[in-house]
This record gives sequence, C-alpha cells and structure tokens, in this order.
Amino acid sequence: MKRLEKVRKVVTSVLVAGMVAAFSFAVSNVLTHHHSNKFVLADTVGFHITSAVYAAPVGTYPASTCTGANADLYPGETDCLLYTVHNKLSVPITVKTIAATATGFTPSGKCNPSTVTVAPFSGNLTVTAGGTATVGEPITMKTSGSSQNTCENGTFLFSYTGSADFSDTSQTTLSSAPNPSTAGQTVTFTATVKGKNPKYDTSMPTGTVTFYKCASTHSCTTTSPLGSAAVTSSTGKATLTTSSLYVGTDYVQAIYSAPVGTTDFSSSRSNIVAQVVQATPCITAKINGGYVVKPGQHVSICTTVNGGVTVDPGGALTLQGATINGGVNSTGARTLYGQTALQFCGSTINGGATLNKSTGFVYVGDAKPHDDNPTCTGDTISGGLKITNGKGGFEVGGNKVSGGITLTNNTGTGGTEAKTEVEANAVTGGLTCSGNSTGFTNDAKPNSVTGKRSGQCLSGSF
Repeated sequence: MKRLEKVRKVVTSVLVAGMVAAFSFAVSNVLTHHHSNKFVLADTVGFHITSAVYAAPVGTYPASTCTGANADLYPGETDCLLYTVHNKLSVPITVKTIAATATGFTPSGKCNPSTVTVAPFSGNLTVTAGGTATVGEPITMKTSGSSQNTCENGTFLFSYTGSADFSDTSQTTLSSAPNPSTAGQTVTFTATVKGKNPKYDTSMPTGTVTFYKCASTHSCTTTSPLGSAAVTSSTGKATLTTSSLYVGTDYVQAIYSAPVGTTDFSSSRSNIVAQVVQATPCITAKINGGYVVKPGQHVSICTTVNGGVTVDPGGALTLQGATINGGVNSTGARTLYGQTALQFCGSTINGGATLNKSTGFVYVGDAKPHDDNPTCTGDTISGGLKITNGKGGFEVGGNKVSGGITLTNNTGTGGTEAKTEVEANAVTGGLTCSGNSTGFTNDAKPNSVTGKRSGQCLSGSF
C-alpha cells in the first residue's frame, strides 16, 4: 500500500466574516512513500481538494455531504465545510486524513488567524479512479467580542495536510535479445515492471518475475516455467538468461508478483514474445585432421572432413551432404536445443559409423517417400553401421551400407512412429537386430540385404 501525502503548503482562502461570509479553497497534494520517505514535488499531483461552506451536515460528522445553500460564516457559528476530493490516478485511493489550519490574515495584523478553526478529517474515504468523493467537517468562527468586526472583508491564509493510501496497478513488458538466436546461444529475456501512474508515483516495483513458455503467441494458459528473477528496485527490471531453448519458435511470457504481504503494486502479465531459435549454422570449410564434437556442442557439418568425426558424451552431430573420411564414432550423444542427438542426411561416410549409448534420437537417412523429414535423404556408408545401447530411439532409412548393419540393445521408439523404422536400406552384408525394446517396421519399404538376417530382423520380407 502506498501513501499519497500533502506536505505543508500555504494556500490562499477568502473568508469574509460578518454579515456576508463565504469560504472556499483549492489545494494540491504531493506523493510520499512510507517505505522510502521520498517526497515528490508538487508537479506530480496525485489528488486535490476543493471545498465550500454550507449550513449543516447531512447526518453526523464526518458527513458524507453538507446541505443548504452556500452559507455565510458568522462569529460564534459552526457550519459544514464540504471537502471534495478529486482523484487523478487511474486506480482508487483511500483518503485517510485531511486537516486545514489558518496561518495568516490580510490585511496583516487586522485579525487573528486562530479566529477560524476547522475540525480535521480522519477515516477512510474511498475515491474511485479518476473520480470524486466528498466529506463534511465542522468549521467555526470564534466569537471575538468587540473586536470581531476586525475580521470583516479580509483574507485568511491556510495551510493543510492530507494523506491517502492506494495500490497501484503494475504493467509488465517483455523483450528478448538476440532474436532470432541460434541453437545453444545465450538469450536474455528482460521484463520491465512499472506502475500505471508514473506521473504521480515515481517509485519502482520490487518483487519477482517468473518467465514461462506458452503454447502459442495467442495463449499462455498452458505454461512451463523457464525460471524466475528478482525485480531490481532501481530499474524495475528482471532478467533471465538461457541457452537451452529448442530449435523453432518459443513463446515466452513474464508474470510479475509483488512481495508477499505488500500491496504497493498489483500483479501483471506481459506481452508474449516469440523467440525464434535457428539451427546451428553448418560448417562449410573443408576440415583436415578430423573433428571432435565436445560435450554441450551441437555441430552441423556440410563439408568434407578428412580424419573422421568423434562425438564425445553430451555432444550432438548433424551431417548434411557431408563427406566423412575416417568414419564417425559417437558415445553418449544427447539431444540439444530440440534437435536430434545424431542426424545424418545425404552424406557419405567412409570408415563406418559406430553410434553407442546415445540418449537422444538417432536419425540415419529417410527413405522416399519421406514420411518424417522431407529434407533428409539416405546416406552412403562404407565400413558398416552400428547403433547400440541407445535410449532415445532411432530410424534408419534409404541408406546404402556396405559392411552390414547391427542394431542391438536399444530402447525408445522410432521418433513419431509407434515402431522403429528400418526401411528401404540396401545392405551389403548382414542385418543383425537383437535386444531392442520395440518392434521394427519397414513401413512397406523392404530392405535389400545380401548377407544374413538375424534376431528381430530375421524375416525375409523385412
């Protein structure tokens, strides 16, 4: 809860005492925040008060309004001073106090300011956003005896204090950079939280922002959290960095929550940011001396590599139209950034491919007509293909393999298929399949095998 508070400020009020009396004044408030004791100058007015004197209150004081015509103020008489509070904020306020004190009189020295007293208001006066509300309190001109006429046709000078509480509405905006990004690149999401009444309230929100992945750019009803970050009080910003976004488009939204037990700002949701993550750029320069894919790297190769390729545990490899002289050896490849752990398309591998203990999906070619990946064609592999002890599933399709294919002790399904696809491969050598957790299918595209078939691939039609 924030506090709007008027500091002492002298304003001019006209009070003509005696036979003709009228009283009115207009004042302006400024902001102070209890948690910081920060005073905002008078050009950031949060609410102001106008007032007029009437004959009597409606009901008891503090009265919701006063009745009768504008009253004359006479010595010894008590009338009803009606305050009208004008709320300039876009949120409701609750006025807690109003007090007015006569501090001077002109012409100077003619009348004692203490001749007029106004009872202070203390309570809870709710004023709607952009609206007005009234409250009446008694105003009295004392009897001054034979000198009372000295207050006729003069001007009293007044100062006042006033305060009001309010909870501001927050607004949160979200941005990301860089956008687009590439797989594995660090992306920073920045949420900026502000109050919706910055002209009257310059304080910055504190609290927490939680970042979520959404189903689409239009809906964030189904979410998965990316992480949370504290709002910096000096800037109103919260940031989250991540390098684990999947290839494709991620829809992200930030939700601001105020600190527990506070009501300074309401919670709010940001806009939804569409973060585009592009695949890792392909290496196109020829490589001599072999290549090693390190843990946490997803490397795409579209060129000739002399000396073979090794994938260390935790790495990922894509071959697209590549020529690998020296074979491919992979142990413990895993899926990174939404891509496959291993994907070989339209490539030539001389020296065989041994792919062991992969924890992500292994994709070696796709047979025409392409039912999974229209951009992926079969590979030419000399030296045999071995996929063993994997946990993420695999597919082998449309390849020419000399040296045989061995598929053993693998778990996981064939990607989007219920069964693992081994289809339309031309195999010079044997086709050995054993210990795999799911059945195989050739998807009505039989394999050609010159050598012995065994185990799960024993069927001659397979």
